[in-house]
Parts: sequence; structure tokens; C-alpha cells
Amino acid sequence: MWRSLVARLTGGQEVVGSNPVIPIMVTFLITLGIFTAVFVVCTIRVSRSDKPIAKSLGRLMYSVYFPIVANVIIVLAQTPILADFGYALYFIGTDWMLFLMMSFSTEYCGFFSYNKSVGKKLFFAVTTFDSVMVILNPVFGHVFKLQKTVLEGGHIYYIYSSCWYHYIHLALTYLVVASLVIMFIIKLFTTSYLYTERYLSIEISIIVVALWDGYYILTKMPIDYSMISYVAMAILVYFFTIEYKPFIATYRMLSEVTTNISEGIVFFDEKNVCIYGNHSAREMLGYTTERAEHAWEELMRVI
Repeated sequence: MWRSLVARLTGGQEVVGSNPVIPIMVTFLITLGIFTAVFVVCTIRVSRSDKPIAKSLGRLMYSVYFPIVANVIIVLAQTPILADFGYALYFIGTDWMLFLMMSFSTEYCGFFSYNKSVGKKLFFAVTTFDSVMVILNPVFGHVFKLQKTVLEGGHIYYIYSSCWYHYIHLALTYLVVASLVIMFIIKLFTTSYLYTERYLSIEISIIVVALWDGYYILTKMPIDYSMISYVAMAILVYFFTIEYKPFIATYRMLSEVTTNISEGIVFFDEKNVCIYGNHSAREMLGYTTERAEHAWEELMRVI
């Protein structure tokens, strides 16, 4: 089975020995498959979650499957018709993925007024219009055109070249991405610093995906590896929404409490060596910060 798959993706070339040269096509599919398997598990766990935001997150995660399937179709397509369908599905899928990402992010960040605003209705109308324009591409050829190319191992691959409307599509896409980035920046400045890591991590992932996708567009790489970053970002969003436990926030909170409390607190390791003493404890025992590691001797005498 493995040999037949490699032979198919290498243009029918014979695989010699037990260590065939794996082309970039196979590498991409294997990597995407691993990330998708993890993503499927995350999707199942979201469907079983009773958190209020799970519904919004679930819709977002289901939408990610369309670009995934589209990428697999594009990679395996051996005819222009199938490749054309794959690209159309990819562009439309990312449209609605971004629409649902905006809906999820506003709820996640606490901007609940968006779901009842004119802005959401306008965004829905623009997304619908953009999707229709992509669907009409086979008729007018205004979004993209396909170019046949041969990759490593002789595999046929259809790469697209942009037409005038594709640039409008990209402008709309990056406008949405910029709005998401601004939204999370606002949340970072308005939320308690105890919870900044949950918003900062998603903020960074959005920027990384946008830069990776932009790099692919500018360089015209033969395989769009940025799809892997989409799946990775979705997994990260799942983690901080469903599985996240505020370990860092808890550590910071306990640190604030132990530092500012008026009672003395001293911690020892298994060798009776002082590993921490708050300011009150050092004042009680008469030790400076530099000598705090010796405070256990005084404390042991007191006990």
C-alpha cells in the first residue's frame, strides 16, 4: 500500500529498496494528516463540551475541514477540472472560516454586541458575495487561472495564477485578519494581566498564519504549507478555549499573595534548604534577600 501511494505521488516511478526518496508532496500529506488527526480529536472533544462558547468554537472547527479537504484535492488533482474545484473550495472555505473566526473571537473576547450588530450582517453579505464571485470563476476567469507544472518525481501539480478579483479577495481576507489582530490587542490591554497568555497566544498564532500565508502568495511555492498552520492555530484555539487551565495565572496570583501578605512565609525543599521566603519572613528573621537561603537555621531554632 505504501509503495503504491508513493508510486502514485511520484508519477508512477518505481520505488527501489525500503527507503524511497519521499517527495515534497508526500511530506506535505503526511504532515497535514498528522495535524488533522489531532484536530479530529479536538473537534470530538469540543462537541462533548458543555461550555457555552463550545458551540461557537465547534462551528469554527468544522469550517476548517473544508480548506483541509480542498488542499488534499489540489495536491492529488491530475486534471484541471478537479484542481479548479479544489482551489474554489479552498477560497470559499477560508472565507467562511474567517467569518466564523470573527464570530468566535468576539464571543471569546467578550465583545457580545458584535453578534447583534450591523457589522456582522455586513460581513455576512460580503462573505457571501465573495463566495459567489469565486464560484463564477469558471465562467469569467476573473479570480484565478491554472498552470500545469511538474514537481519532484514527475508529479503533475496545478498551480494558480492570480487574476484581478483575487487581489480583492486577498484584500478582504487580510482586512478581516487585521480586525482580529486589533481585537485581541484591545483585549490584551483591557484584561487582567493574569490572563494575558490566553489572548497573546492566539494573537501570535493569527499573525504567524497570516505571515506564512503571505509568504506562500508572494513566493508562489509549489505546495501551500500554510494550511498546516491553519490547523495548528485551530488546535491552539481549542486548547485555550476548552482545555486551558490558568497555571500561569494561578502562579502569578499566588506569587502576589505570598509577596504582599503581612505574615511570614518560608518554603523549604526536601533537604531543609530554604528555597523561598517572602519579604515579611525576611524582616521577621532579620535576613536580607541575599541571605534568605540561610533563614531556615533561624526558623528551625525557633521551632
